[in-house]
Amino acid sequence: MHLSVVMSFGRNVEKSYTYNILENSQIKPLARTDQIKYLGILLDERLSFRDHINDKLTKRSRCLVGL
Repeated sequence: MHLSVVMSFGRNVEKSYTYNILENSQIKPLARTDQIKYLGILLDERLSFRDHINDKLTKRSRCLVGL
């Protein structure tokens, strides 16, 4: 299954706009997301790495504690 989503970057992002894709001769709307993982890096719409850093720290702390 191929999942297609759309994410817009910037300070003043217009979230009411709908993006569409042609799939199997049908026009389908793309789901909007605020965060996406690309090449192992979590990106958000403001291009902040805060969620990525928190995710990595949480994983490392679990490894250290042994969970």
